[in-house]
Amino acid sequence: MGVNNFDPALFLRLAERLALAKDEAWHRTSVSRAYYACFLKAREALRSRGYIFTDGPEDHRLTVRYLREAIGRKADKLDRLRFMRNKADYDVAEVVGRRDAEKAVLIAKSLMAIISEP
Repeated sequence: MGVNNFDPALFLRLAERLALAKDEAWHRTSVSRAYYACFLKAREALRSRGYIFTDGPEDHRLTVRYLREAIGRKADKLDRLRFMRNKADYDVAEVVGRRDAEKAVLIAKSLMAIISEP
């Protein structure tokens, strides 16, 4: 099998489009994709700097921890996105609307710009 070079920024583009929909399922998916765009981009950037990951569920916490070491409090944005993603993916009693999706996209764009800096 060849190496897959999927660009996580494509998830953010998808999140932007989904945020514009009128359907809550799309809004929930938008929040989720915004988080995963940043999570994947950050994990790969950190991995390239020598940080070690488990390639399992623990990577979500490790990525936030390592990112805090690398960029300080700005890493709180990833933690915020993770909280929003958990609500969108698991809390069916809460409404996730267009405003939530748009907020997640804005946070993700801001964080992606930081992560992408050399």
